[in-house]
Amino acid sequence: MSGESNGHSKSFIVLIILIAVYFIQMGVVNYKKHQVYNNVRAYLIDTEGHKSHNIKEIKVTHTYLGIILGPSSYPISVVFTDEPNALYQYAGYDKIYQIGVAGKPNEGKDFKYFER
Repeated sequence: MSGESNGHSKSFIVLIILIAVYFIQMGVVNYKKHQVYNNVRAYLIDTEGHKSHNIKEIKVTHTYLGIILGPSSYPISVVFTDEPNALYQYAGYDKIYQIGVAGKPNEGKDFKYFER
């Protein structure tokens, strides 16, 4: 009987460790997403000269496959208030760079914020 309860306690300890690792990893990912968000915002305003009120949305996501299949594990999407039908894609962590744009430009014109 004591061997059976010993096995349960080891399984419980392993489960607790796995749960702790999961929550630590999620905390690290969320912290890094916040850092990337701040870096993108600073890049758009300080480097590219965009006004903060022209930035409608900055969305930072996380993917583990991004390092293998894409340019970054933190893909970034930006929508500008005066071009709401265009989705600008950025990548990077410390150094931010534009990787593309999708959607429709305003009135059939060129994309206003496309970096050449």
